Amino acid sequence: MCNRLLLRSFVIFSALLLVGCGSSEDFVATSPQAPETATIQLRSVLARSEVPPDVVSFRGSGFDDSGELLYGPKTVQKDTVADWTDVQLTVKRFVVEYLNAENAVVGLSQSQVILVKGEVFVIENPTILLPEAVYPDLVMGGNQIYTFNTDTGVLQPSIGANSTIPGWRVAEYSLILQSFTLESGSTLELTGSRAFQVVAFGDIEVAGGIDFSGVDGADGSDGNPTGADGEDGEDGSGVTLIALGNLTVTGTIATNGGDGGAGGSVLIAGDNTVDVSAGNGGNGGNAGELILSGRLSKDVSSATLNDSGGAGGAGGDVTIEGTNSGEASSGSGGNGGNPDGAGGASGIVTAGVAP
Repeated sequence: MCNRLLLRSFVIFSALLLVGCGSSEDFVATSPQAPETATIQLRSVLARSEVPPDVVSFRGSGFDDSGELLYGPKTVQKDTVADWTDVQLTVKRFVVEYLNAENAVVGLSQSQVILVKGEVFVIENPTILLPEAVYPDLVMGGNQIYTFNTDTGVLQPSIGANSTIPGWRVAEYSLILQSFTLESGSTLELTGSRAFQVVAFGDIEVAGGIDFSGVDGADGSDGNPTGADGEDGEDGSGVTLIALGNLTVTGTIATNGGDGGAGGSVLIAGDNTVDVSAGNGGNGGNAGELILSGRLSKDVSSATLNDSGGAGGAGGDVTIEGTNSGEASSGSGGNGGNPDGAGGASGIVTAGVAP
């Protein structure tokens, strides 16, 4: 009941993480020029058990990638085919709330959409999240360092008898919880290829640290006559925290890209007669997407949010202690990752005077 009351007036933020199937169909415009909008069409088999039987209408809302509401909420009557027209092309996620006769939310679905001017995007039988289900409260504390794999759902050290984290939904690779708390002094280190995604029907409080930054690239090895290139830094991964209650972050969340490795250098102790070249610096990784939303309130004023691209690695140097009669090339610095990653400095050549 608490969940239903909370959801009754809720215009849900983006990324409820239950991704439905979508496709595009042709749309015939009624005006000479196609509009700068599209239509989203929901097709439902109403006899399916996933659709709550007391639903009488669908309420649709469209969000951009950052979680900002762009379209709606707009309510249409329940039908096997329901249309929302004049949807902005910048909408990337579309949320449908399933309403009963009292206008209470009895189900939720969310779909990623790719809209094309003047066309219809079809969402067919999306997965529905039912608020009547019982969701766990997840607390991570005790000044503990936790590691969590977003591909497998395995948490170390485990909470309870099972190594799978409480609230893990395999089909959506996400956590669906009543509340989530990461206490001060505790750290959640994330691994895996998928974003870390949490939806809580109540509150989310992060006073500790969450780290899903990319790994730095390895430095290139020194050599003669060539130095090896530095490795690129890995991209950071996304972190999404959606609270239908209050979202409070006073700790640190990092989704930085990894720094590029430095290029290998060349050192020749005597005279040089051949062409030599140092390695180039690796590129910095891009930052992962950070989405933070709170339905009742959102307070990140005391948070440390690190979501910058990694720095490019420095180019390698060439040092010839004797004379040089060959071509000597230093390494170029790597590019910085997006956003705001600094580029790496180019290497330098130091050599004696050619004979």
